[in-house]
Amino acid sequence: MRTGSLIKIFVLLSLLEGPKHGYGLMKDLENRLGVKPNPGQVYPFLREMKDKKLLKTEKNKRVCVFSFTEKGRKFAEDQIEKFGRILEAALKPKLKTCFHCGCKVYDGGYVADKKVFCCKFCAEACRKI
Repeated sequence: MRTGSLIKIFVLLSLLEGPKHGYGLMKDLENRLGVKPNPGQVYPFLREMKDKKLLKTEKNKRVCVFSFTEKGRKFAEDQIEKFGRILEAALKPKLKTCFHCGCKVYDGGYVADKKVFCCKFCAEACRKI
């Protein structure tokens, strides 16, 4: 997936949390990504969504605030759900199940008696049984 596609997902996530002006959106993306996003990737996407009636804008003092239309909110939720299914498919082979409580363990976990547990407390609880 191209970086621009990931930035679009983060834009959708950010705007699902509530309306934002451009600078606020860019700062939110920077906090989430750990790097400054390229405005050349963000603003054309916002314009495209506005042209498709997925976003509406309001002038608030001197800034333009972006928010979803109903159609846009549905679009964003659908895209996030699709992205979630992609991540789930990628992570599923790496998941293990805790022998005691059944929760999913992605990385590490606690191994005892050749069994995988989510934590040492589950391992200890299983020994007591």
